Amino acid sequence: MSELIEKPIPFNGICVVCEGSIKKGEMSIFDKTAGHIHPKCYTVNLSKSTPDEIPADDLYVEYDDKSNDLIRKLTLEGNTDQKLLEFEENPPESTTKKIESISHSRNPELASLMKIRNNHTCQVCEIPTFKNKNGDYHYTESHHIIPRGLGGPDKPSNILIVCANCHRKFDSGDEATLLETYKILKQKNIFDKFDSLRECDAISENLFNRLNTLD
Repeated sequence: MSELIEKPIPFNGICVVCEGSIKKGEMSIFDKTAGHIHPKCYTVNLSKSTPDEIPADDLYVEYDDKSNDLIRKLTLEGNTDQKLLEFEENPPESTTKKIESISHSRNPELASLMKIRNNHTCQVCEIPTFKNKNGDYHYTESHHIIPRGLGGPDKPSNILIVCANCHRKFDSGDEATLLETYKILKQKNIFDKFDSLRECDAISENLFNRLNTLD
């Protein structure tokens, strides 16, 4: 688990455990990987869940198997663009998975539809990845541009389809890596609302200033 910091939240946010609101100025526990958490939610969730309760590897295997089945089902059904439009206008309630007592919210149907629409190709590097174990399509992951834990919505306009390598760039890349990655998104007209990233403290002020100088 990443470093936890308890401090007043600088904006109106969402608790990644209960998905309830956290008002600007209220105390919250900030996890650099997950997002903001009500102190009471962190305490209760920590007492109920331990890393041994649900092994992370088993959880990901189970999720990936279900994702494969869902993607096949949605591909056969078609109408991908129409379904995504409905999600954009009416963001879905997200399912929750727990890893080491921190909850991450996402809707598996929405993520699967985004993968289908983007032909299972990373929107950043566009390099084909390995095929999934059934050989049906290339493996990709979904990434919330504005993190869910920082108030980002679970809807198509806030979701990228990326390869595992590019996904790690957003989570663990240095400033130069992030600058180049966001530059690609801007050049492709995928995302350029860098002020929204700065407002929720998802990027540093220095990176924000450098992003604003991009052509």
